[in-house]
Amino acid sequence: ILGRLTDTASVGFYSLGAEIAALPTTELIEPLGRAAFSGFAAARQADTPPNETFLRLIGSAALLTLPAGVGISLVASPLIAVAFGPGWEQAVPVLRILSLGFTAMVFGHLSLHLLSAHAMLGRLFGITMTGAVMRVVLLVLLIPVAGLTGAAIAATLAVLLEQGLMVRSALRQFQVRFGALLETLTRPILATTAMAGTLIVNGPGWTNDTGIASLAFAIALGAGTYAAVLIASWNVAGRPERKPTYSHSYGARDSKPARYTDRMQPPETDIVLLGAGHAHLEVLRCFAIRPEPGVRLTLIAQEPETLYAGMLAGLIRNEYTYAEAHIDLAPLAAMAGARLILAGATGIDPENRRVRIDGRPDMPFDLLSVDLGGSPPTLTDGGIPFKPLGQFLNRLSTLEAELPEGARIAVIGSEAEGAELALALAVRFAGTLRLVLVSATTEPLATAPGAARRGVRAA
Repeated sequence: ILGRLTDTASVGFYSLGAEIAALPTTELIEPLGRAAFSGFAAARQADTPPNETFLRLIGSAALLTLPAGVGISLVASPLIAVAFGPGWEQAVPVLRILSLGFTAMVFGHLSLHLLSAHAMLGRLFGITMTGAVMRVVLLVLLIPVAGLTGAAIAATLAVLLEQGLMVRSALRQFQVRFGALLETLTRPILATTAMAGTLIVNGPGWTNDTGIASLAFAIALGAGTYAAVLIASWNVAGRPERKPTYSHSYGARDSKPARYTDRMQPPETDIVLLGAGHAHLEVLRCFAIRPEPGVRLTLIAQEPETLYAGMLAGLIRNEYTYAEAHIDLAPLAAMAGARLILAGATGIDPENRRVRIDGRPDMPFDLLSVDLGGSPPTLTDGGIPFKPLGQFLNRLSTLEAELPEGARIAVIGSEAEGAELALALAVRFAGTLRLVLVSATTEPLATAPGAARRGVRAA
């Protein structure tokens, strides 16, 4: 939108300002949020109210992100000048505005992870869409009037709206008092305000100074002021420690929290999902969206991540990274309220309804679903089985380094899976290795439409 309404140079200035403004979030809040997700999910499974943990995390994060975000805004001019030199001055107002708005992400980001751990995906989608629509509307209205500054204001207002809705939703859902949140933030806000006032009064704050001496002085003065006021306010308050802010009525506010507590009731039915195949991932996704009271899920998988087979060909062609083509099982299981056991199954006892697990006690079940995928025949003399996929990919990387240029690779099997693999390998090894597709029929994809068969022959 910015590029269409202004020019490409404005996009560059805006991108620079936005990237620097987001540093407190990307470097501090996002790692904290990923770690907090596991804690929220564990508390959910233990039926422990997350209120106290939520407030402590926000308070701890605010100690760093509030002064960092406001500080970057205050020293935007010398920071841009020292880091990037002349010619980037138009990024300064963008950085000043966005840095202030992005400080709110400390509250919304942790609220997002709390709601995600409790599988409130529909609510999160609604909040995200509201923020996106608001951002587009404000950008269209403000960019023609104020250019880059208008774009920064539009983005800031949209961020504040979205983060505010996230926080409000988390507070209401888990019955956290707004006063308790303010109490947690009082000292960081007071110290940050004192820091900003000191920098503005003494010159470096929100000025157009561009020297490195001005930047160094502002950092030293701001950090000293913030630390001094923070410590002083803590001592004046009598060095308080937080008291629990939740009550025993947690989860009983309305029908939606009651739906959460239903999931914590003793299970009536134990469903064990053996293997992390696509069907079982879909079961987890459905339970995350619509849980079934009285049902406990357990996923047994050998690896913490599973490859999405639909992206395998693209992964072989180096079009996707490993992370893009794999699904992390822990967050998915947590959202579904399922137990995750990372181990291999050695057998099934259908009479006693138990799964034997390598190195662990047997897992009892009422219902068992098996989705382990097929296993190819054992290959010798240099053959590499296509499954398990993880082992195949590891061996493929080694093979790529070991085989000399011009070597020949044969893919045995010419139906859909074999043909797709051969075509992907042909792209990956183009110009270095030769590919041969071995077929038991007169032509590949014997049961496929003619156009598909002709396409494989032509490749």
